[in-house]
Amino acid sequence: MKRRRIAALALSFMMVGTMLAGCGTGSEAPAGGETTAQAQAGEKKETTEGAASGEKTTLSMMVFPSTENYETINEKFLEQNPDLAEKVDFEVQLGGSGDGDVADKLRLALTSGENVPDIVRLNYTQLPEFAKAGVLYPLGDYIAEYEEKIIDAAKSIMKYDGTYYALPREVKPKVWFYRADIFEECGIDVRQVKTIDEFIAAGETIREKYPNACMENYNVPTTSYDFMMMLSGTGAGFCDENGNYNLASNEDVKLTFERMKKLNDSGVMSSAAEWSADWTPAFDNGEIVSQLIGGWFKTDFKNFNLESQKGKWAMAPWPEEIREGSDAGGAIWVIP
Repeated sequence: MKRRRIAALALSFMMVGTMLAGCGTGSEAPAGGETTAQAQAGEKKETTEGAASGEKTTLSMMVFPSTENYETINEKFLEQNPDLAEKVDFEVQLGGSGDGDVADKLRLALTSGENVPDIVRLNYTQLPEFAKAGVLYPLGDYIAEYEEKIIDAAKSIMKYDGTYYALPREVKPKVWFYRADIFEECGIDVRQVKTIDEFIAAGETIREKYPNACMENYNVPTTSYDFMMMLSGTGAGFCDENGNYNLASNEDVKLTFERMKKLNDSGVMSSAAEWSADWTPAFDNGEIVSQLIGGWFKTDFKNFNLESQKGKWAMAPWPEEIREGSDAGGAIWVIP
């Protein structure tokens, strides 16, 4: 019974909390009251269980890479849902710097049966392991009434083997961040940049006015999500439908590496390593004027505090040739 109440409460939170996360921590509720999602979430009957006795449920959340953003979201969520604020407290736990750390801690908690969090943020790529092991609470009964309103991209990261085990924190589209002021000054319309060759040519045009400007940054080894974004764009995989490895002969895998090599050899790439001490300064000093990355970067980018560049950055889809796919599917919430 407790797990069912936690599932219902967590569902209410995840529906609205995900929406708040997508808007950034500075977002406010629309004038005039609740959004439709908030109103629907508040209608879940199960959230009243235990309320008559005055019981207040504490939901423990395991997250990464820090707790601050989630604590802010929780605070806003409870402010906008005072009925739930009377019944729920949140305890945010840091699972580590990345999703791998969280998965390790969750495995240990499940093995020991102690300190198992009520809500866990994972990456979609980790869902099969825990869903197949039978340690995740199925959410189909709670999702049913909203299913028709959920976009396909979100549904794809919510399921394992046809069963809903997760709710999306964010679907991870490919987003091209670029210096709109510089691109406009150099006469480049990102909507007309449709191929890798045109992307490189745009960088060469910008370099005529800004010799140190770079369109991206690749290193050896590259970040895993750069590789996954390129790989998903070709539809490539490492094995056939029977599970036999074929990456050495798969033409789409070959195409992935050819595309990455073309960019790496282009002369318009920065050597500043992502998440290194050199990365933020490369944006700040104009070395990086463009970035092909996932939509999740928006929140991290705000934390770079590039005061002199406020209002100068814009977002667009990736060039058409490499636009398909995503990076690792997306971030999800699950209930052990």
